[in-house]
Amino acid sequence: MKKLFVLWALACFGVAAVHAAEVNDTTIMAQAQDTTLITSGEKVVIVTGDKPYHVKVVKNKKDEECKVHDFSTHVSVGVNIGLGTPDGMSVKPFKSWDLNWTVFQYDYSPKKALQTYSAGVGIGWHNYGIGSGSMFSKDADGVVVVGDYPAGVSSKYSRFHSFSISVPLQFTQKFDRKGKYALSVGPVINFNVSGHLTTGYDQGDVEHNMTTKKIDYRPVTVDIRAIMKLDGIGIYARYSPMTVFKKDRGPEFRSLSLGLYF
Repeated sequence: MKKLFVLWALACFGVAAVHAAEVNDTTIMAQAQDTTLITSGEKVVIVTGDKPYHVKVVKNKKDEECKVHDFSTHVSVGVNIGLGTPDGMSVKPFKSWDLNWTVFQYDYSPKKALQTYSAGVGIGWHNYGIGSGSMFSKDADGVVVVGDYPAGVSSKYSRFHSFSISVPLQFTQKFDRKGKYALSVGPVINFNVSGHLTTGYDQGDVEHNMTTKKIDYRPVTVDIRAIMKLDGIGIYARYSPMTVFKKDRGPEFRSLSLGLYF
């Protein structure tokens, strides 16, 4: 009876030891009186006297098939670059900021896989500042145009600002188990809910600051985004194939955003 109890206890220890061996890839040995337990991988052998008893460990299939679900939040900070801008207009990157916050992101990873599928909801602030030689304004027909500042002014700036609610979708390929090195790609759907122009300059001793609303920007845009994670540091690039303003309602240009992703 005592020997049976020892065998039972060692078998239980063996099951736990096999789990540890899976994680650590280490062979574990234990002894009790004249009984020896040896485990390696999924094999368990109990030797009592000169008789070995083999114990088979059966894995739980549900554990093998279970999926990994996770939730996260992310922030990205970058600059906007204008592509295909008309003559007389240039978008200045360090006057054009791209700020995004993915408030909620759901991540789904099949167990033991290096791939992750994600969907989220976030908000974004984007602005496009143009060179000091030209300014945004709105003409009598409500069309955004680019023109010259009044003569003799100084301290000039002119920007288009937009705010959006975004829905990022992405596929991630990890290159290591911890995900410190990974590449993510996917579309970002933007619901642009507000937009306005800000222009300012000094004319003599008078400071002029103007805000122009009711701008005909595109209400929905779709971007393509790629994120490269290198040793835990994220670098992103987002390209917008759609113009910022509606057709014939402003200067036609597209944008490329580059920055850091956390």
